[in-house]
Amino acid sequence: MSRAPATLWTAARSLAADVHTIAMHGAGSMVLMERAALAVSAAVDRLEPIAVLVVCGPGNNGGDGLAAARQLHGRGHAVAVLSVGERRGANVEAQLRLAQAHGVTILDALPQRLAPGTVVVDALLGTGSRGAPRGPIRDVLTWLATQQPAAIVAVDVPSGVDVDSGRADPLAPRATITVTFQASKPGLHVTPGRDHAGEVIVADIGLVDAPCELELELELIDPLAVAAWLAGLPRPEHKGMRGHVGVIGGSPGTPGAAILAATAALRAGAGLVSLVAGDPSMDVAVIASRPELMLARDETLAAADVLVVGPGLADSSMLERRSE
Repeated sequence: MSRAPATLWTAARSLAADVHTIAMHGAGSMVLMERAALAVSAAVDRLEPIAVLVVCGPGNNGGDGLAAARQLHGRGHAVAVLSVGERRGANVEAQLRLAQAHGVTILDALPQRLAPGTVVVDALLGTGSRGAPRGPIRDVLTWLATQQPAAIVAVDVPSGVDVDSGRADPLAPRATITVTFQASKPGLHVTPGRDHAGEVIVADIGLVDAPCELELELELIDPLAVAAWLAGLPRPEHKGMRGHVGVIGGSPGTPGAAILAATAALRAGAGLVSLVAGDPSMDVAVIASRPELMLARDETLAAADVLVVGPGLADSSMLERRSE
């Protein structure tokens, strides 16, 4: 497991990896469910619950939840499961039969109230879901919003959070921990999804990334990795050897964005940073807050290696003049 993931997988990439691992590497779907469930049950164990309620949808996410319920029951936890949805997949049905055979309590309906100290495992919707939760799944989320669980552990993604964009349904639960698989997902790290994810744990379940030439490689910026990279740069003979960043932005009412962008460029290792402001009054704000920045005019930017355009810029005509 990793708590500092670097690579992000979209929903499409996750599905492709799942299919590729099963078809090309011989790992059965039930095997992958068991591996995923072990990571989920370990996260629940860490919370030391008095009781556990696992709410499961009809897809593979629900299968992961059912397998985790069986594992937690085997470790001596008081576990109950509610499985919703009429069209369960074959593997989910198999996991449900296994849970029943091992003595896991299978509920026909939700309890009126959660017992104190109960941890809820959200295994309703996974990375393949799209749009607002519907039908019985929405009913479960509506009920959960009225309860006070000790904690919520989400399987792969909190139900109702779009795994790619981070959009969150009003009923999406706010997880204490989200256990996601193989690589983290963009929606768990951008607002508002990040506010629903809680602690993100990335579990290696043996998925093999499918070859794909079209998808962009998305990565989280790890501050420690950036610091190590900067420390490893060769010592320059002069600041001009570290590159020149030009920033076009800022207005009288919004000076901060341009100044912050220029300051970030310096902290990221640029040797020279020139700021072209949208108004002469910006010069005073720049000198007062960041005297190490260079105040520039249009012609100065011809020497810049890279431009940052637009932070805090209220007058678009400024860009039009500079593009002529």
